[in-house]
Amino acid sequence: MSFGYQLETGSSVSTPTKVAISFGLPRISDVIIEVSDTTGQRVRLLVTGTHSAGEYTVEWDGRTDGGHIASDGVYRVRLTANAAGGRTFIQSRLITLQRHH
Repeated sequence: MSFGYQLETGSSVSTPTKVAISFGLPRISDVIIEVSDTTGQRVRLLVTGTHSAGEYTVEWDGRTDGGHIASDGVYRVRLTANAAGGRTFIQSRLITLQRHH
């Protein structure tokens, strides 16, 4: 990852049960990372809270906030970071959830 706010994901789930999502912060920030479906409806809230500068990785297990297995398909992972001074950074990536049946 380069210096600055960054969000990285694989293009698809690398195993049938989880996907790694990495993010980097250049300074302390309030962070939200959420997964939404193609209609924009939130499926899972993965990260919320204040994080120091650095690089982090979180895994999505392919489940919804309610604990149900999400359907195969395309999802958007979105990072929202609010730094001191009121600046907001938003970045998103598409991932494909496809389990092997």
